Amino acid sequence: MARFKFCNEDLRSVVSGIDPNENDAILSIGGSGDQALALLEFGCIVYCVDINEEQIAYIKSVARKLRKKKFDEFLDVPNDDIISCRLKEKIGVDYFSLRKKYFSKKGRLEKITSNLKNLRIVEGSMNIFRFKSKVKFSKIYLSNIFTTMSNAGRYNFASFGKSMKALSCLSRAGGILYFADWGVIIRRFRDDKFNSSENKKLDLREIGLRFNDVLTAKSRSFGNFLSRSPAVLCFEN
Repeated sequence: MARFKFCNEDLRSVVSGIDPNENDAILSIGGSGDQALALLEFGCIVYCVDINEEQIAYIKSVARKLRKKKFDEFLDVPNDDIISCRLKEKIGVDYFSLRKKYFSKKGRLEKITSNLKNLRIVEGSMNIFRFKSKVKFSKIYLSNIFTTMSNAGRYNFASFGKSMKALSCLSRAGGILYFADWGVIIRRFRDDKFNSSENKKLDLREIGLRFNDVLTAKSRSFGNFLSRSPAVLCFEN
C-alpha cells in the first residue's frame, strides 16, 4: 500500500520555487504524485521516479482518475497521513486542506489533465541517484528525500557530495535543485548520527552548487514552510 497519498508540502512553494515553464524537462521524486502533477499545469515535461514501486502504482492510478476527469475522486483522497497529522498538531499547517484548495482553483485540474501526455512515469522502483537518462533536466525536484532516507538509516550525509555529482550528470548547465527540507539537511550534515565524516562543514562551492536566492525567497513566501525550510540551489555550470 502506498504510504503517501497526498503532498505534505505546500504546493505553492514547490511551484514557485521550481518556476516551471513549457521549455523545462523536470526530474521529480514521485511520492503521492501531487507535485509532479502540479508542475504539468505549465506545459513542462515531468519524469517521475520513486524508490517505492507502490508509490509509482499509486501515481498511475491518480493519473487515470484525471484522464477520466474524476476530479472529485482526485480531490477526496484519504486524509490518513501520519506525518501531515503531526505537522498540523505541531505547527498548525493543514497540508491536506492546502492541497485540496490548490487543486480546486477553477480550471487548474482541466489544464493539468490536458498536459498529462507530458508525464513520464518511470517503471519500477528507482533510486534517483542511480537514474540514467539521455534527457538533460533543467530542474530536479528532490522533495525531502534526504530526510526520508536518513530517517530509515539508508543515507549517510558523508555521501552528499557524491549524490550531487550523480545529479549533475542528469542536469543541464545551470540546472536547479529544489530541496523541501534544507534546514534539516544542514542539521543532519553536522550530526554524528547521520554523518560519519570528520568534515561536518558543507561547502557548496566545493561540490559545484550555489543558492538561487530569488527562487528560494519565492518558495518561502507563503509562510507555511516552517516544517520544511525549502531551498533552491543550482549547479555552477
